[in-house]
Amino acid sequence: GETFSNDSVAFLGGGLAFLGAVLLCRKEVSDRALHAALAAGAAGTALCIAAKLNAAILAGTFILVMLAAFVVKERAAFARVSKPLLLLCAAVCFAASLPYLAFVQEFGTTAPETPGQIKMISDNTGGPRMGLAAYLVESLTGALRNAGRDAFITYAIFAAVTAGAALKMSFGPRMAAQAFPLQVFARAALAATAVTMALHLAFSYQRHLHYGWQPELYPRYYFPLLGSYLLLFFHAVTRLGPFKAF
Repeated sequence: GETFSNDSVAFLGGGLAFLGAVLLCRKEVSDRALHAALAAGAAGTALCIAAKLNAAILAGTFILVMLAAFVVKERAAFARVSKPLLLLCAAVCFAASLPYLAFVQEFGTTAPETPGQIKMISDNTGGPRMGLAAYLVESLTGALRNAGRDAFITYAIFAAVTAGAALKMSFGPRMAAQAFPLQVFARAALAATAVTMALHLAFSYQRHLHYGWQPELYPRYYFPLLGSYLLLFFHAVTRLGPFKAF
């Protein structure tokens, strides 16, 4: 069976982007570590861009938020970054996005509906059209139900705890100075997830209204950001009573 796909490339790219973000957020960042962080972040983002559009939006938004936070906090350090490296990072990401630019030029959209896609959609239609609210609920629960009861429970718990931790850290009181800035990660992960999910659901709902295409939202679409999700999840878990002693 198939063991390697564009999702695999997206997961690898997301892991590299997460590594770059971790290096960027060390308490004291040397010039060498900063250059390594930018290189890893750019390489990971480029892989996500090359893999699939949703991964490109997810990783790209995450890295942009993390980089913006770093520039605001460490403007002097960022001013020392090698300009050729910045140009190289931008060039690599631009090169990875060339297929999307070709799609826009030829079809007017980054996600053209090819004859094969239209046939696939047409073969899986027939369901009643839903209002937006019902569609959102069905999108979020339908994919988990299709994954099986155990997966539904696992994903639901993981998503609830991670989202709760991200929201609390993002909008709660400013966290005291820490060796590792979890609040920045929470805000970047929350922004990237919200932007990606909003764009995907809008695109998917448009297809639903036009073709009767049923909801399509799968947890694997967000796996490129798994490093940040796990960081937030385990931070939340360690705040529980039984683990506070450790």
